Amino acid sequence: MTGDTLHQVAPTSVKAVDTSGAGDAFIGCFAHALVKTGDIPAAMAQASAYAACSVTGRGTQRSYPDAETFQRFLNVN
Repeated sequence: MTGDTLHQVAPTSVKAVDTSGAGDAFIGCFAHALVKTGDIPAAMAQASAYAACSVTGRGTQRSYPDAETFQRFLNVN
């Protein structure tokens, strides 16, 4: 929410393998994107996609994609 505006981000549909760490993936990506761009809705969308990508692998930190892997994921989804 910003002021009187409510922003909703549609989730990215994936076949989840392990949802452990998805919240941490989301908030870490959100913070990074927000600091980089200052755009809350765009940061939310990127973080949602990053968390979706992270649940396609097993584990927590090891399932977090690097920049190249995340970019490939975005290009496919």
